[in-house]
Amino acid sequence: MKIGIVGAMNEEIEQMKLDMQIEKEVIKADIKFYEGTLLGKPIVLCKS
Repeated sequence: MKIGIVGAMNEEIEQMKLDMQIEKEVIKADIKFYEGTLLGKPIVLCKS
């Protein structure tokens, strides 16, 4: 099961991107999603 993280500010997203291992970037409905792992857990990150 993947964990979804939605950030509100660019600063939040940029810090999370530095902390995680990004495996794939996907754009859907003009929203960029970052798929990868954080602390060994699968996550998906995007900006609200």
